[in-house]
Amino acid sequence: MKRYIATAVMAVVLTTGLTGCGMKERDELRDKVATMEQDASKMKNESASKDATIADLRSQLEAANKNARAAQDKVAQMEADAAKAKEAMMKKPAAPAKGAAPAKAMAAPHAKPTPAPMKK
Repeated sequence: MKRYIATAVMAVVLTTGLTGCGMKERDELRDKVATMEQDASKMKNESASKDATIADLRSQLEAANKNARAAQDKVAQMEADAAKAKEAMMKKPAAPAKGAAPAKAMAAPHAKPTPAPMKK
């Protein structure tokens, strides 16, 4: 906005202050001023476009950071749960499963029973 105002002021000064110049010089100066105004307009549009892009990227970054924090919290919770489960397993001996036969009764099906020693 400041550039636009500065360009407009410069255009007014150049066109009114150069009354002693020839027509050719005035036309050249008008062309330069018009070019400068177009450049200022392009820069303003580019700046607005880049501002919009920056705002979009910031929102994407915030969403990604939020997702990362949630994932870190989930990992920390899972690690805590795993540590608790490991601690609980270390404290309790393994209990036999329901319906399982005692360890003595489970012999390999292919094993032959050993005969009792004979008495003399």
